[in-house]
Amino acid sequence: CKMENIDDQRWCLIQAVRGTCSPGTVRTMEFFIIGSIAIGVGVLYFVVRSMGTNREYVVDVIDVIDERTVKVSMEGSSVNVILAGIGFPPNDEKATVDAIEVIREVAVGKRLHMEIFKDVGGLMYVAIKSSNGDCLNDLMLSRGIARYESNGLGYLGSMVSSEAKARNEELGIWDKNRDLFKHMTGEHISDEDYIGEGSVIDEFDDEEVHS
Repeated sequence: CKMENIDDQRWCLIQAVRGTCSPGTVRTMEFFIIGSIAIGVGVLYFVVRSMGTNREYVVDVIDVIDERTVKVSMEGSSVNVILAGIGFPPNDEKATVDAIEVIREVAVGKRLHMEIFKDVGGLMYVAIKSSNGDCLNDLMLSRGIARYESNGLGYLGSMVSSEAKARNEELGIWDKNRDLFKHMTGEHISDEDYIGEGSVIDEFDDEEVHS
């Protein structure tokens, strides 16, 4: 029983079951089968592992790039990261300007925690959090500054709940009169309008980066 190609291997496997192949051929087939299983299990392990636990880092937030992208210093390198779950209605200029101001106000210049949900070729979708767990992404959604977009991340419960809160209370982009002022981009955002009682921004202030 010789094995010169895949068909020969299949034929020899059948013959091995029937007991008509030589012991040496049977052993070769056993190694082939065991090796194939081991490779399959190894690939599956790394795929499951890569899809599992999110990574978290302490980063310095350096600057705002746009309404959902920030530059952070991470492990000695500056990288641009995207705020996971954050999206905006089309042509709502006020929402994008408000978002930039809020990010700058509560995050830029601070040392914060960054959780990575997805990393595609170095493009990271993240949540920015204070040390007590308050999340910038949730803040933007709960105040109606942005709307939830999964971007292939699946269901992120806290962000979906934060959006639902703003929608139910008709805040920001969910205001029924939004069309009357969505192109007004020169207004300043006060802490009272978007930070509520200030618990999030107070915590962020405690973690300012001192150069």
